Amino acid sequence: MATHPTGPKGGRRSIPLRISCRSSQSISGRFLFSACELQESQFLRDTIAEAKALNLWIALRMAPVESARRITYYVIFCVAFLFYPVSLGLAEDALTPPKSGLEKLEIITSSGTHEFSVEVMRSGPQRERGLMFRRYLPQDRGMLFDFGGERSVMMWMKNTYLPLDMIFIGRSGKVVGLAENAEPLSEKIIPSGAPAYGVLEVNAGTAARIGLKIGDSVRHPLFGK
Repeated sequence: MATHPTGPKGGRRSIPLRISCRSSQSISGRFLFSACELQESQFLRDTIAEAKALNLWIALRMAPVESARRITYYVIFCVAFLFYPVSLGLAEDALTPPKSGLEKLEIITSSGTHEFSVEVMRSGPQRERGLMFRRYLPQDRGMLFDFGGERSVMMWMKNTYLPLDMIFIGRSGKVVGLAENAEPLSEKIIPSGAPAYGVLEVNAGTAARIGLKIGDSVRHPLFGK
């Protein structure tokens, strides 16, 4: 019999054990292994059984939590997979101008007639978005804002990464205001200076390149009706 070192003096219950050991030798005389058979007392067997039962209870309690976590991860993955093409399309739209739905527009200055292909923003949401988040605009492209009537117009460059020239145009097609080299991402208000029926946004430097001045003409079906 062997008694656990902590015994009664330590305030803990002693555990009686019966230990029998066997040794095995190889031909060379060196020990290969020593196997000890531990025969538990009834108390030790009960303790082990209780520990196993406790582990099982913890596993059963944790199973729903783990299952819920895995289901959540799976749902998130499926949603991300389904919406990935949509987000990719939005990102592509934000980075590059469209290749269809463009309309012809001409600006007549003292240096001649200058042709542009423009996107026309007619609805409120379209006008609010404008060229936001775009990273590229070809030199012969632009964006025309249709306000549906002459009025004082205020623009800004929030979330707009491209430096722009803003050309304010009256109902007759005459240029009534001009704001050159608008600062990207600025939230400074840019007023039209006069009632405008539409605003044309082009790359910064375009107005100077074509010699644009207030009073010059813009040809597009939107004007001169």
